[in-house]
Amino acid sequence: MSKLENLSYEERLIEAAKEYVARRDRIIHPDGSFDKAGRWYPTDEETQECCEGIRSPSRAYPYSYMVHCRTIQHVAHLYGVTTADLKKIVLKRTSPSREGGIYYKAVAVVDGKFLSIYDGETEYKLGEMLRQPARQSHGGGYYVYRTIDEAREAAVPGNSKLKDAPRAIIKLECGGNYCKYDNGKISFSTVTPVEVVVEMVET
Repeated sequence: MSKLENLSYEERLIEAAKEYVARRDRIIHPDGSFDKAGRWYPTDEETQECCEGIRSPSRAYPYSYMVHCRTIQHVAHLYGVTTADLKKIVLKRTSPSREGGIYYKAVAVVDGKFLSIYDGETEYKLGEMLRQPARQSHGGGYYVYRTIDEAREAAVPGNSKLKDAPRAIIKLECGGNYCKYDNGKISFSTVTPVEVVVEMVET
């Protein structure tokens, strides 16, 4: 990006944080285009070294590059900063103490329904609020993450009933009492799914 040539490292970090959050929240989109089969490819300028390990788009996964180009790792490469530094500034700028707001969750996709990967039963319907008191030590509530990347990369317990099912990432409006965990997971007492932001995630 030629516009970055005269910026200091700290200035690039700030611009990268803005870019990542805007891409994460679907305010802006990576530079690229679709082919006749509906598969998305990045432009030459958008393509970075980190893209080399991403599987080529297919009819089943036409957005593999687009999903990658929204990740914090890709944006870090794009702006010439380290992923670790970018994560720190994104957290500093976007995660003051929040008792509610927009968060993300990976769910299983079964027969068109969005279900809990863990219990295989809890259904997340767009626009419908779920309620369960959040308690420490995983005693209750609905588990979510601050970013799409965190939701996608979250570890799934080995005994999860739908651990091998296709997945989606959904955006939720969360509120009520909450519990925070060291791995970045947060449990909220009320969650309302509002949007599907990644339709299919490979397991």
